[in-house]
Amino acid sequence: MSGYFRETSPGSTTTTTSTTSAPGVSVGLCEHTFGSVAPARGLAVLAPLGAAAKLFPLGGGVHEITLTCQEDRYNLGDAEWYAGQKLEALAASGVGEVGWQDNHERSVAFSEAMFKSGAAVVEADRFVTLTLVFLAPASSEAAGFWEVVDEPGEYGGRDSDKDYAAGAVSLGTVGDTMTVEVMRQVRMRQIPRCRGARSGIPHSGAVQRLSVTGFLDARTGDHPSRQIETMIRAIGPGKIDLTGNGNTWGGCVLAGIRPELTDRKGVMFTADFERELS
Repeated sequence: MSGYFRETSPGSTTTTTSTTSAPGVSVGLCEHTFGSVAPARGLAVLAPLGAAAKLFPLGGGVHEITLTCQEDRYNLGDAEWYAGQKLEALAASGVGEVGWQDNHERSVAFSEAMFKSGAAVVEADRFVTLTLVFLAPASSEAAGFWEVVDEPGEYGGRDSDKDYAAGAVSLGTVGDTMTVEVMRQVRMRQIPRCRGARSGIPHSGAVQRLSVTGFLDARTGDHPSRQIETMIRAIGPGKIDLTGNGNTWGGCVLAGIRPELTDRKGVMFTADFERELS
């Protein structure tokens, strides 16, 4: 149960079934990949006052492909690097082919696909789960399953210390988890009066969001609300380096902090950072 995405020539509608690497981005979608396809077609509804409603098919058709990809890595820092580099590569990709296999070694692939969004979370300090969304036209030709891209080895110098910091500002006394998301605008041009759509419409630049969950000790120092306010001021409005577990994400801007204030000894919060990718 593995998968891949490979970029074809920009705007190309030609399906390549050979195992020769095509120009552009080729991304393996983890050792364990499964997903589903949700087709949608345009439909207009005419509901005049005092008359029966009428339905008018508009043609077109788009597949929204949602994949869950899972991989067991070496430690937390390596897992975060692994997820981040896959999302960044997909965010820079154009039109391509996405495919995956099931437990029974049956494979499926869709051509003219475009990456829309993705999110990653690491559990147990090493187990990565990626959720990826692609769009593909319903009229795309049936693509032959290509080949699975080899997964990278351990990215050295990483650890599981959970020592997240924004510049020189520590994100809580004990870091907890970080989620990584990538979003960009992708549109499929639906073709009226026919079954299908066309990919290749220029997409917007991608934005990456990194959300760190941290912990503040409410028993010492200032009131937790004041500590969070001080943290925001110390980080500032400009671009900073977000670091943790041996990784560095440059050019991050603090979007906000979402606290979960309680009357107990600790306060959990989530700090959201965003950075430009393309």
